[in-house]
Amino acid sequence: IGDARSGTTWVSSLINADGRRRDMFEPCNPSLSAGFTEEMVATYLKPGEDHPGLEDFLTRTFSGRSSSFVVNRENYSFSYHGMVIKDIYANFFASWACDRFPGVRPVCLIRHPFDVAKSKVNSQYSFHMDTEALVGNSRLVDDYLLPVMPVIEETLAENSEFLRTVVYWAIFYTVLFRQFRGRDIYYVFYERMKAAPREELDRLRAHLGDTHPVNEARLSRLIERPSRSSRGQNRSTGYDDCTSREREIAGRLLQSLGLDRLYDEAGEPGCHPDQIFAPSAR
Repeated sequence: IGDARSGTTWVSSLINADGRRRDMFEPCNPSLSAGFTEEMVATYLKPGEDHPGLEDFLTRTFSGRSSSFVVNRENYSFSYHGMVIKDIYANFFASWACDRFPGVRPVCLIRHPFDVAKSKVNSQYSFHMDTEALVGNSRLVDDYLLPVMPVIEETLAENSEFLRTVVYWAIFYTVLFRQFRGRDIYYVFYERMKAAPREELDRLRAHLGDTHPVNEARLSRLIERPSRSSRGQNRSTGYDDCTSREREIAGRLLQSLGLDRLYDEAGEPGCHPDQIFAPSAR
């Protein structure tokens, strides 16, 4: 899981480089799965809550009974050993889903918010969940955002698509980091995966208990090629593509949530998420 334009498609392809697992592409995308509705996209769930419709959909997904052609478009065999599910729409019920389906091993990808924002803005990315839907969710705001709402509102008042995208990124990771605090989730920084893909992948595979030999030839090809959803965007930093005021406002927002510690001033990964947030009571 991770934000859109953060490299989730590419990293999921590396995890499944040997092709042994069934590859499922965004089953929680309402444009791709008939059983997942637009209403479900905005679902925010806390542990212990009930959502029969979503639970039924995820039961079918995790049991391999999803039959969408697009979701299964990278599968070319009739037999698999497990599955790799890549999704950017399950973020606000991911913790709840892992409670309901304990066999799921969550991996979360993190990429610098400025680079994500730049990629979204430049590609005119169409996303099913907008920032306003999150800010308008009173339950989510009360649980995680209430003290910083003045900063969020100030940021959105700039009427900048770049800043609007950073707000979404900040809310998404704030909720996810706090809900998963101290739990069995593996965080991957995109920047580290790009710089040393084999070393980072080895650590990730060790966490997942994957001891199957890697197909080195296929892995090399996957490392070098852009993901099928990259749309040809270049890899340069988003820091230089925003105004000084946007950087200042975005920095204030990230600092108010503690997320400024995720990256250092050079844009390199800094603190682990568990170092930022105390365990959440919710």
